[in-house]
Amino acid sequence: MSHAGSYDRLTRLVTLGRRDRIYAGLAALTDAAPGEHAVDLGCGTGALTRALATRVGPRGLVTGIDPSEDMVAYASRTATPTIRYAVHPAEALPFRDESVHVVATALAMHHVDADQRPVAVAEAHRVLVPGGRLLVVDPPAAQPDCSAPDRRAHRARDGE
Repeated sequence: MSHAGSYDRLTRLVTLGRRDRIYAGLAALTDAAPGEHAVDLGCGTGALTRALATRVGPRGLVTGIDPSEDMVAYASRTATPTIRYAVHPAEALPFRDESVHVVATALAMHHVDADQRPVAVAEAHRVLVPGGRLLVVDPPAAQPDCSAPDRRAHRARDGE
């Protein structure tokens, strides 16, 4: 079994079989709406990507981004016409300025080098449309400063 396959099984076990329900709740926090473009940073095996796709519907698009070819290959097995996956680091997103409605990342930011986390957040801000939403869910030690002068960011951590 690949590393990605092992990780996928582990996340199902650790969440006691509630992983999909948990990620559906996180996707709901983004307020992703039908027809929007959402990005899942550090998509791993695609659990949050799929949850976001449910929210944006058949007219929307979700792009799962991960630096691991193994994770993207594994996640791609569940791709649909509204889900795309690509290998990219969070610090260099392959999208035009102001072209994405939602950027979400769950349990991935701690994998980004600490000195590069602000760069990843800046990239998320760069691609967000005015009024776009950013959701970062990670252990408190990995939480970057998501504040932005234009208030396009939303920070969710520990119920905030």
